[in-house]
Amino acid sequence: MPSLFSRIIMIQFLKVL
Repeated sequence: MPSLFSRIIMIQFLKVL
């Protein structure tokens, strides 16, 4: 799992919050 993909997930999760 690329760190870039993980970073995108984190950003999306923060946007939801």
